[in-house]
Amino acid sequence: MRKIYKKAMGIARGTALTLGVAVMMALLLGVATTALAGTGIGARFQLGQTNTVNAITKLVGSVAGPSLQIDNNSADATALDLQVEPGKAPMKVNSAAQVANLNSDKLDGKSANEIGVNGLVHFQNRL
Repeated sequence: MRKIYKKAMGIARGTALTLGVAVMMALLLGVATTALAGTGIGARFQLGQTNTVNAITKLVGSVAGPSLQIDNNSADATALDLQVEPGKAPMKVNSAAQVANLNSDKLDGKSANEIGVNGLVHFQNRL
């Protein structure tokens, strides 16, 4: 009976040691990968920091409202700043629908249908 007990205890100690080493390795690898998660493709988006990638970042969803809302409560700043190289369009859309408060359908305080063809010719002559 003592031989069986000694063998069982030896196996238990070996198992505990192996499991302990495995848990320690998992913790070390988990901490290391979390530390590196803020850089490169597939990394987390770090708020308050400059995030650099060399591939497109997409936000895809199926919600009833907007997928992304930016709310800057500062009185001295805008909510969105789009910067591109000279000659490049700062934004691209796939819809011809008008957006409230964004369309350039007014010229000198008048809508496009108030100017008409004669008004457009007159405006072009002023340029």
